[in-house]
Amino acid sequence: AHSAEAHYQLIPEAVYQLFLHGNLLEPERSVGSRQQLLVCGSVQELDHSFASVVSAHLGQYIDSQDVFTQINSKYLRDLQLVYVPSQMMVQGVVALQHFHEGHHCAVHPRCLVVLGAHSQLTIVEVHQGNDDHYWSNSLTEIYVGEGSTLRHIIWQRQGKAAFHTQTTRVGQGKNSVYHLVTIDEGAYLARHNIHIQQQGPQTTTTLESLVVIGSHQTVDIHSTIVHGHPQGSSKQLHKCILQDNS
Repeated sequence: AHSAEAHYQLIPEAVYQLFLHGNLLEPERSVGSRQQLLVCGSVQELDHSFASVVSAHLGQYIDSQDVFTQINSKYLRDLQLVYVPSQMMVQGVVALQHFHEGHHCAVHPRCLVVLGAHSQLTIVEVHQGNDDHYWSNSLTEIYVGEGSTLRHIIWQRQGKAAFHTQTTRVGQGKNSVYHLVTIDEGAYLARHNIHIQQQGPQTTTTLESLVVIGSHQTVDIHSTIVHGHPQGSSKQLHKCILQDNS
């Protein structure tokens, strides 16, 4: 077992949990599904029947000129796929547990989340680590299909000496709902770039964040919502509790 095992912040509500130590999936600890109803796990371990999902969506919502995306793509060796077929309402929570350690190390996690039409999912990303000096550069690509609902929670609790950069890129089909909740309490320096493209009419986007930091910590949140179609709506609410020299 890894020395990091005791440091994972478990999600009691999670029906499926994937544990990643650095960029490596820990299959012996992870609870996932390879069924047609719900697919979550390493792309390298999935059969070729899901290749069409990956090829149709991977890299479709990113900004290829963004430096953090370029670095993540350069070091891409594997990624986690969470795929919900059309008409499926996933009960419970899917959790992605990331743990990082190692002085002067850099890791570049990648995740692709795809919801088919008229489906529903709640997913939680937890980014955590020890007191080493490391850099985590995460990229999550998401497509929310027509009439679907995705509730997305990101909990950033990296070590206080860590650097954490995160990119979340979302494409929304018509009549879809995307609700993002972020909680930042870790890292010496953290930056989250959020870009959401409403790709159809009557889409709903909600962004909520809570930042609780102290000492000399810094957290940056950069959000963009593109209203490209009529009757789209969005709402943002960001709250910060800052202590000491943060």
